[in-house]
Amino acid sequence: MARPRNFQETEVLNAVTELFWKKGFADTSITDLEQVTGLTRTSIYAAYENKKSLYHRSLCLYQSQAFTHVQRIFDEIENPIEAIRVLLTETLQRAFNDDDKKGCFIANAAAEMYQNCELTTSFLTDNKNKFVQLIKDKLSTDVSKLKIELRPKVDVLAAFIFTSYSGSMIMLKNGGKKEEIFPAIDLLIDFIKESN
Repeated sequence: MARPRNFQETEVLNAVTELFWKKGFADTSITDLEQVTGLTRTSIYAAYENKKSLYHRSLCLYQSQAFTHVQRIFDEIENPIEAIRVLLTETLQRAFNDDDKKGCFIANAAAEMYQNCELTTSFLTDNKNKFVQLIKDKLSTDVSKLKIELRPKVDVLAAFIFTSYSGSMIMLKNGGKKEEIFPAIDLLIDFIKESN
């Protein structure tokens, strides 16, 4: 019979997610993980198998929270172009307000880990597909309701929005300034408006 865990998994995953998000996978040591979780190395390995598995669980938690945020915005704002604008500007503003300027954990993972870890690579591909699908669904459903015709195909436009978002977060993480990034987002929104 397996022994019950003597820790709150949600608290541990939140602490670990924050640590991986701030330091990245390579710069996070097992000692760092012990310090933020209050668990011993043995307990960490018993509960999560290895550091990569724990990193993956952290990415899944972050993704769940991010998608809840996206869906809330999409549910609240009927106009798809305005919903995309609010999503991008609100998310970027929150990232700029973060003292650590961590950017987006998933974009950081893509920059650091893509093709270095099969589990993370698979997660990143799945995340991109899910995020693009959320955007496509919003554009497809609400565009038809509003009788807007988008010239670029919805799937191309959704991929362009995802790429712009990811690139903006990487720029922020690497010292990008508001005066560089927000005008680029404004240009994206203007492009979408002019496309219909």
